Amino acid sequence: MMDGNEHVENQLKKHIDDRLIQSFRDFEGHIFKKLDGQIGERMDRLIKKERKFIAYIKALENRIEKHEDEMDKHQQWIEWLGIRKTLWLLVLLFFTGINSALATVFLLWYLGWL
Repeated sequence: MMDGNEHVENQLKKHIDDRLIQSFRDFEGHIFKKLDGQIGERMDRLIKKERKFIAYIKALENRIEKHEDEMDKHQQWIEWLGIRKTLWLLVLLFFTGINSALATVFLLWYLGWL
């Protein structure tokens, strides 16, 4: 059987152990809560930056598509002018004499075959 001092001593040790465990849990909770808050804030900032970056990329894609459309229009215009010039050149060569060697060489050079 325990005497009164041992019983009080055991109760005191148990109480101290319980308080230490509770203090550790409180400290651990505080640290995790603080870290979780910091991680949450950083994640929010990263998500905002990611959304801005995605919007920027989409804006660039739209600008590229717009410029590609403009380039297609310009390319069609250039091709049309090239065909028109070639037709005028053929008409000019026909009326000046297509059998002329100089005209034939010039036509081949113009068409890129020489």
